[in-house]
Amino acid sequence: MERTVAPLLAAVLDSDNPLRDIINTAVVLENIAAATHQTLAIELTDAEAAKATLAAAKLESRHSAHIVAVARGAEGYVNPLIDGDGDAPLDADGVPYKFSITNRFGATGQVELVAGKPNENGVRQTFIIQTPSLNSWIYNELEPTC
Repeated sequence: MERTVAPLLAAVLDSDNPLRDIINTAVVLENIAAATHQTLAIELTDAEAAKATLAAAKLESRHSAHIVAVARGAEGYVNPLIDGDGDAPLDADGVPYKFSITNRFGATGQVELVAGKPNENGVRQTFIIQTPSLNSWIYNELEPTC
């Protein structure tokens, strides 16, 4: 929260285009939630738990796709660089566009988010959002104390 969320919210609040930045933030958070569920499903040994986790991943992906579709219309449906060749197209301010369909398969890697107003050099803050590391999950052999 302190290293990513608080600085990101500060950048959005101080942005020269807060609507764009909050939409892009929502898309990134939905995508990272989907990626986290997808990654967790691989680790689960219980079929019903994996099925529920993948259902959550699908829901998060749909949320992200819907946000982009409403915000950008048909131009936001499919990333023209769907095969991963090159960088995402940029808007007039140099901020990468978000797309409903970013690649052929569900991505589980980190996601970059550019937000906030440009500094004196014209550079905006870039936030790297990642799925939780394996060592941050509760291990099966541990018993909860709450």
